Amino acid sequence: MKILTNGCSFTQGIYDNFYEQDAWPWVLGNMFDADIVNLAEGGGSNARIFRTTQEFLLDNSADLIVIGWTGPERTELPYYKNDWLRISHSYVLPENDSYSQDSFDQNTYWYKNCHNDLQSVEQTVYYIRVLQKLPIPCIMFNALQCDFLWQYENLDHPMTKKLTDTSINKKIKQINKTNWVNWGSSMQDYLQDYPKADSFGHPADAGHLAWAQVLEKKINETLCTTR
Repeated sequence: MKILTNGCSFTQGIYDNFYEQDAWPWVLGNMFDADIVNLAEGGGSNARIFRTTQEFLLDNSADLIVIGWTGPERTELPYYKNDWLRISHSYVLPENDSYSQDSFDQNTYWYKNCHNDLQSVEQTVYYIRVLQKLPIPCIMFNALQCDFLWQYENLDHPMTKKLTDTSINKKIKQINKTNWVNWGSSMQDYLQDYPKADSFGHPADAGHLAWAQVLEKKINETLCTTR
């Protein structure tokens, strides 16, 4: 069995004084005696998660996909030599670490002139719905503490009431939540009382084990219905 995982730093599992093999993808691999391909990258955006998942599946197979979506405000921009820049409000990181000494300030320009909150949410909803149509069982969850999906799902929410076009509400309602873990919450929420691995709030090994156990249950439910 081959399990493909993707996401941000909560899925990558590379923190200060933390053994990567203690991160939930590898714990999950041990639970199912499965081969793990972990494409997650710290600081990665939902655009990156979508792109790299599609790229991998063009030439490779997987029996199961598990994706931890990140905040929709993150993005990626093309860089030279077929590289990409991972952009958030607080940093710009090249996908290829060999360029780490370069100086970047594109995020200042991006969030001042190009970013649109609603558009970024719509784009994430598009990524989710496309990957859910793959002929492969796909487990999804939100990694970070954010309510960007369910606040727009509720027409009575203050954010949704400001919209003149409620198409985003309709698109979110079309997301298949059958294989979604803790819809309305996140991995970060679930593990908030667990010990942290670093000052950024990433969970330590006990938290990763607990999350792997949550995913184990959902995966077993999913495989029972798809076999």
